[in-house]
Formats: sequence, structure tokens, C-alpha cells
Amino acid sequence: MQVKILDAKAWQQFVTPLGPTPGLFLQSPDWLNFQQSLGGNAELLGIGDASNLRGAALVIVRTLPLNNKYIYVPRGPVV
Repeated sequence: MQVKILDAKAWQQFVTPLGPTPGLFLQSPDWLNFQQSLGGNAELLGIGDASNLRGAALVIVRTLPLNNKYIYVPRGPVV
């Protein structure tokens, strides 16, 4: 298994066959763009082997006081 950064097209190809899922907007490229417009550090990540994507997640990193970080995946991951 390997983790890789996904683009919006790869994310869409993985999620579309799953059908409507509650909270999926918070895992979408649109939410990624919104988080980045606020100055946040966020990435769409995928996990799987070389030929098959098994899961995807929007990972958001927030900086906290005293040089700490908070990493979260809102309403996800999608598997």
C-alpha cells in the first residue's frame, strides 16, 4: 500500500461510483479549495496499490500555539 496526492479528477473517478454519501462535500476538491483560500494547509490523499485506489481523504493541517499541529479528516476518509 502507498499514499499519494490525488488531483480532483482522480478523486472524482474514485468517489462517483459510491453514489450520494452524506457529508461528502467536506471531502471534496471544492472544500479543499475553500480551506486553502483561508490559508490552510490541505491535501487530497489516496491510499492503494499501484493499480487500484482503495480510499481517499481530504487531510487538513492546522498550526497550533507552541509549534504544535492538529491534523484532521472532516467526515472521512472515503473508502
